[in-house]
Amino acid sequence: MKKIILGSVLLLSGLTLAGCGNHQAQSQSNAQSSSAKSTATSQKAKQAQGPWNQTKDQQLAAFINQWAPTMGQQYQRYDGKHEMKIATGYRYPSQLKQTTVNGSQTSIGWAPTGKGQYAYNVVALYNDDQGGNRHITYAFAFHDGQPVALVDQGTSGTPNWTPTKNADVANHFAQIAAGQSSQSTTAPTTGKSQQASTPANVTPDQIAVMIYSECYPDDDIAKESEFGTWSVNGNNFVGNGGSVTIVKYRIDGDNVYYSRKSGGEYGPEQVISVKELVSHQYSTPEQKQVIDATASSMTKSGEFDD
Repeated sequence: MKKIILGSVLLLSGLTLAGCGNHQAQSQSNAQSSSAKSTATSQKAKQAQGPWNQTKDQQLAAFINQWAPTMGQQYQRYDGKHEMKIATGYRYPSQLKQTTVNGSQTSIGWAPTGKGQYAYNVVALYNDDQGGNRHITYAFAFHDGQPVALVDQGTSGTPNWTPTKNADVANHFAQIAAGQSSQSTTAPTTGKSQQASTPANVTPDQIAVMIYSECYPDDDIAKESEFGTWSVNGNNFVGNGGSVTIVKYRIDGDNVYYSRKSGGEYGPEQVISVKELVSHQYSTPEQKQVIDATASSMTKSGEFDD
């Protein structure tokens, strides 16, 4: 009888231990399954978020607010709600689909996370109207997953975005997109950065006068009664009212691209930094007086068609 009871006890103990083992194994399996699901969900959420977020957007805004005054510019930022109207009458982001990139029709549209259905997914828009129909508009976008800072300054026709040649803007956007915000994003901290802001207070009109003087140093612009600027088919011109001494130019960030008219034809496009142009044409009190007086009194005509 004792043997039977002892055998029963041992059998029950074995069954209890087996049950505990199965329960522990099941718990471990459930935990591993839950962890795997959590990891997969986190990865999917991260992928859905895209390469741009609110923190990066704030860092870009901080950079633009610091950099723009050094260029004598003031930018309006698209707030994500109200359409941004630029000098030519276009409204963004709704009319981004009516623009081109690098001269070609391609899909471009608003995608605040940087991940969308477009070839160019725009995450930020900034515009500076400069009088008349002149403007500088930046569209910060992701193309094939890579950041690209696009700019448009056209005054008529279909807006055409091209990658900016402004290294500061392009590099800072790339750094912010990569999560590598630099100290200069918020404030200039070195002598070099502050020197770069030396030409900050010059206006587009002053730059137009200076680039003319750079191309025609022997022309006394103080005596030119018909001196002025105008635009034709999206191209900017500055001249003395005649058909000979004319400069075709465009301002892109801290660079000026220009062609001098010679023999009835415009030569190859050249480039000069605003800083260098200022050092040539706006460094002495006499130069400043002439440039300022001419810029304030010259005629500023609107857009003409050929």
